[in-house]
Amino acid sequence: MKILFIIPHYYPSVSFGGPPIVVHQLAKSLAKEKVEVSVFCGDALDSNHRILKQDAFIDGVTIHYFRELSTHLAYQNNLYLTPVFFITLMSQIGRFDLIHIHELYTAQNLFAGLLASKSKPFIISPHGSLTESPMRGKEIFKKMFYFISRNVYKKAAKFIALTEKEKKECLTWGIRDEKINIIPNGINSPQTASNKEKINFRKKWKIPDSAQIILYMGRLHPIKHLDLLIISFAQARKKDPAIFLIIAGPDAGIKRDLEYLAKSILPPTSYIFTDMVGDSDKNVLLNQAKISVLTSYSEGLSQFALESVSYGIPLIATRSGGQDFVTKSHCGLEVSENPNDISESIIKLLHKKDYYYPYSKNGKIMAMEKYQWKSVAGKYIELYDSIIRRSIS
Repeated sequence: MKILFIIPHYYPSVSFGGPPIVVHQLAKSLAKEKVEVSVFCGDALDSNHRILKQDAFIDGVTIHYFRELSTHLAYQNNLYLTPVFFITLMSQIGRFDLIHIHELYTAQNLFAGLLASKSKPFIISPHGSLTESPMRGKEIFKKMFYFISRNVYKKAAKFIALTEKEKKECLTWGIRDEKINIIPNGINSPQTASNKEKINFRKKWKIPDSAQIILYMGRLHPIKHLDLLIISFAQARKKDPAIFLIIAGPDAGIKRDLEYLAKSILPPTSYIFTDMVGDSDKNVLLNQAKISVLTSYSEGLSQFALESVSYGIPLIATRSGGQDFVTKSHCGLEVSENPNDISESIIKLLHKKDYYYPYSKNGKIMAMEKYQWKSVAGKYIELYDSIIRRSIS
């Protein structure tokens, strides 16, 4: 079985957010099950750097990084210009049994859908991109792109929704119910951290030994509504001065504004911005965080949210963020976009053990039962096989 992934950016371009990370994990998991996976993607690493190798073989996956005309436009404006991609896809599409398109709003993905619709079965994973954006300019662009692309994308054999919420968004987009499958992202099993690693991490970032860590991990992007998190934390800190806020992730244009806000309402010893943390520090951080908070205006299935609960960290998520597993699996609290609600939830979880520990236990169980990558990969293999069989029968 030969599968081609089309995605704007892929590992190690993790500064572009969740899709490059989860798609790499999916591809790696499929490769372990003897599926031949190739990836076509852009070469931007971030706003100012690009991946130097054109071809790579990582974790059993063959990757071709197409040169982008501008890494800055790719990172800051989601404008992906890879001229050689189109010629290469036309010449190589015949090598593959199925095309899996990840994300929607790029000329490359639209061209891949158009080309595949004439010769190969293809499926689409929106990865949360169907959700309405709070930024007016971006929402206008999405509506224009929908008008241009709808007839092509509706020819997909399947749309893959991460959640029930995303399935409803697919239906609103005009995709028929029978064409939509729900397959969530997966997570890796939690790893422990030694006491020495925990102590060194706190020393590195000057975190008091007694501080209880409130965590956000992900891009610093307007859609994440992190100003709400900072304001809510400031209110919670009035009731519990021992809490400490960590915002960990790459800047997507708003870090300076967030730092200014934090500086204006918080003591400098009560928070840090760590930028992106490596896998080792990430594991140590997840082993120490007390509560995770997700305040997004909208979200697909958050990898940060899933990883947090898998480590036994209760999650506080705004209802608009779409993390419906929180209440279904009783592993945290869904709240309104009101600072009072969020701050009160932080205090409630920290000081009422009859809430905290059941949520912690439930999250671990839920993550192990429903979101392991091996299980997720198995669902994709079954789906790929059924679509390929139908296409040649």
